[in-house]
Amino acid sequence: MKQDFFESSHPSSECYEASRPARFGEVHVFLSHSWHDDVALKWAALQTWGSEFRLAHDCEPLIWFDRCCIDQEQIQVGLRCLPVYLSACQDLLCLRGPSYLSRLWCVVELFVFHLINPKGTVVVRALDADADHATAGQDAKLPAAFDVRSSLCTDPEDKDRLMSVIESAAGKEGIQTFNTWIEEQISGNGRRSGGPSFSKRSSSEKSQTTSKAGGTGKASTVKVKVKVPPA
Repeated sequence: MKQDFFESSHPSSECYEASRPARFGEVHVFLSHSWHDDVALKWAALQTWGSEFRLAHDCEPLIWFDRCCIDQEQIQVGLRCLPVYLSACQDLLCLRGPSYLSRLWCVVELFVFHLINPKGTVVVRALDADADHATAGQDAKLPAAFDVRSSLCTDPEDKDRLMSVIESAAGKEGIQTFNTWIEEQISGNGRRSGGPSFSKRSSSEKSQTTSKAGGTGKASTVKVKVKVPPA
């Protein structure tokens, strides 16, 4: 993985070829981020997290990153598989910048991860525009009041469809409970787990399939890892 991969969401054969198939449950984190946030800050936060991960686990992290792991020439097909990708990852890494909560797809990623992987953990790295890039990851301010109904999608039809899913799943808990839960999930830095008992799918619905994963950090030539350039 390279910082350049965060510059654009446009299709790139270089990005897609940097990933490889991975077994269900092998991928360490699903990387959740907004394409509207600062590239350098996201990269710095990712590198900081990667260093912490390698120190704790003595291995390179495997990361699900949308531009590398979804065939951008068939993006709608890939997006329909989002629940499978999220379920295949152990944890979710949230790079929370100023625009994160304003993007409905980001909110949906958090929500779906909770529904299908309730034992998984949301790891938050907040981006701070005032921080030095090498130490990005300190607290960044949240909006005064989050309301998922104000979140945006590039495609209005996507918003209608996604909101219907959220409203249906929230059920008696209601949208306000959902809004509060989302805010709690990504406030500050650290690890989050658990939350309201929104409707969850049964374990029999889990698909035993493969996803694609990319690595970050120093180059690795281990057979099961992706070869990547030094940070």
